[in-house]
Amino acid sequence: MPISTTPPDADGDNPDDPIPPLEVHADVDALEETLTDAAKAIADAFTPDASADLRDRAREWVDAHGVSEVDGDPVETVIAPQAALTVLLRAAIFDARHDAELTPEKAERSFRADASSEASPAVEWCVLDDVAWLAGAADLAPVIAARHELQQSTVPSADLGALYAAVIDSDARQTLSQFRSPRWAGRAMRAWAANGEETMLDIGVGAGALSASLHPSWSLHGEPRHVVGIDRSRLSVLLAETAFTLGNQSHETLESDFLGTTRVDLPASPDAIVSNPPYTSHDRLDGDDKRRWCEQVRREAGADVSKLSPLYVYFMIHAETLADDGTRVAFLTPQSWLQKQYGRELKEFLLDRFDVKALIRVDPEEGSLFPDADTTAVFTLLEARNDPDPGSETRFITVDDKGFSTLHRAMDSTATDDTDWGMINTVEQSALTVAENWQARFDPIERDVSHLPELSSLASVRSVPPTGKVEVFCLSDDTVETYGISTRHLSRLARHPADVTGYDLEESDWIAARDAGKEVWLLDPNDIDAIPDTMDEFVRQYEAGALTGDGTSEQGTLEQYDAGESTTADPASDLENLFEYLRDSIREHDLRGNYTCRTREYWWRPERCDPAPVVFNNAGQEQSRFVVNEAGLRTTNSFFGVEIDRVGTERKALLAYLNSGILGEVAQQYSETRSGGAESHSVTTVRQFPVIDPSNVSEDIVQGLADAFDALRETSRHSDSHDQIIDTIDALVQRAIEQMRPE
Repeated sequence: MPISTTPPDADGDNPDDPIPPLEVHADVDALEETLTDAAKAIADAFTPDASADLRDRAREWVDAHGVSEVDGDPVETVIAPQAALTVLLRAAIFDARHDAELTPEKAERSFRADASSEASPAVEWCVLDDVAWLAGAADLAPVIAARHELQQSTVPSADLGALYAAVIDSDARQTLSQFRSPRWAGRAMRAWAANGEETMLDIGVGAGALSASLHPSWSLHGEPRHVVGIDRSRLSVLLAETAFTLGNQSHETLESDFLGTTRVDLPASPDAIVSNPPYTSHDRLDGDDKRRWCEQVRREAGADVSKLSPLYVYFMIHAETLADDGTRVAFLTPQSWLQKQYGRELKEFLLDRFDVKALIRVDPEEGSLFPDADTTAVFTLLEARNDPDPGSETRFITVDDKGFSTLHRAMDSTATDDTDWGMINTVEQSALTVAENWQARFDPIERDVSHLPELSSLASVRSVPPTGKVEVFCLSDDTVETYGISTRHLSRLARHPADVTGYDLEESDWIAARDAGKEVWLLDPNDIDAIPDTMDEFVRQYEAGALTGDGTSEQGTLEQYDAGESTTADPASDLENLFEYLRDSIREHDLRGNYTCRTREYWWRPERCDPAPVVFNNAGQEQSRFVVNEAGLRTTNSFFGVEIDRVGTERKALLAYLNSGILGEVAQQYSETRSGGAESHSVTTVRQFPVIDPSNVSEDIVQGLADAFDALRETSRHSDSHDQIIDTIDALVQRAIEQMRPE
């Protein structure tokens, strides 16, 4: 296998160092091919040779690692590539530690002895090893020989991370919310946190992207002398052990659930802590685990945590229990906590226990740091303090591009204003409050609207239940006609915010979208008793011919019948066509794997909610709009529903304000910036929008705003040029804001 000398690979690495290191990469593609061939042999051996106990253990492994039945594959197909990777890792470690010749025939016995040795223990034996050695030594010989290829790499952490990403299905890694840290980001975090100190703790170590040495043959100033890596997955610990061993990094690895790790479990108190923790959202966490973690952080750190918190919030709080006064801590997480409700408790905790040195993000328009994640990441740099300095300053930094040099300069810089590599907003830590949107601190505005009431005092704002698989439950007219689905099983729909181009939704807009072939129908049958509670049982009965139209509920809504007459005259035929569509959707779109469909009351129908009189598109590149829903269309959860408490001219005046350029500017302070620069909002933040109250504004301004909104609605139907109307609205809005300002 050839060795290739290349710049950092396509995960976003950027060789922009003033003196780039010599990087020799292993041929990851060739290694992947070798593992793929071995995995096939392992899977073939699993079917006839695996014991019942080993099958159970294999099933437990894939379930625990989020790779159960990926794309419908059986367990042996899923686990075999990981087992093959385990053989490669053990071979590389054995060769680095022993002078003895390693032959395929003796490899299993040698690896077992290594795993159980008290003198120089490797990572303990596990189910992956037992699965791997179902294959013969001859089948695994190419994998064992491939250790030489891996040993040539001067960047084993990067190459092993790439190999792991190739072996573990990307959907499974997203299920576990595992996103590989770009190497340039890991280097910058390590350099800032270590600062020449003795011991670094890497939480969720994986392949060691945040803590592995820069080069196996170099000892560089500022790098940690010793690394302790923690991970709960034995495969991840084995990856770290291999990366550190091949990189000549002094280290220890611990297989442990970090949230259960205490100081006594560590070989030494860490001088620095780094982590790219799992981003798992609250709805994918076990309820008992959440209750236990909430109680744990309350007991250990005196912190109250919302049960809506993602997993990384618990990691950030628990890390403090392992830090001494002055310990540097660097986290790479989504920036959502800066503006979400659950982030309040975390912000309060950080302000109480740390000097918050900097929050750094890459310009969101540069795209996500992680190829598989639509999220804007933030680097949080902290110094643990027994008594945080009230005069400490926090810098909110947006760097212009991805790359080690830019990020490293931002982390080490003492600049307090804009530079040639990014924008800086410096704030005294004592001025930060837990209730404010910290994300707005990256790009603050000067306009003072603090005296205005919140939108929630004048209107109700609600979310729309998710459809689950939009490609199944949002249908075009062609799909409806192809299957002969009756319109009594459908509701009219506005699916995409991009399709809503004006400031109102009328019947003609829906007809135009339908004729253009867009998804304008929401699958929305009445209660059908004949449909079983589970998809598996539905498919079984359908294929057995046991499903009939008997038992269909007579209860219906006007919405389902006023869209048109049934496309079939026979009710039984109506249901047969619907059932055929559901069966095909289960097969072709993996409805069984969709969390929303699996857990809602009716898997075959999105949760119902009445059409909202006003809809707000909650994410997009352009300013979000409040649109009057004249046609009474249902929407997807890309919109929020809004019901305004005012009527007549006051209602129109408020709608003019809600679509003004001024609110667009102010709303950015409440939004979350996603990768690519798109702004998104939560129901909570929209409710918090500061608004004018037309009842407290002079009649001439209210009437002027109402007239301007009518003009805006009409003009937008015929032209994209309505800047002059927005300017008129902004001028009136500014007068209204000043009228409402207390004397």
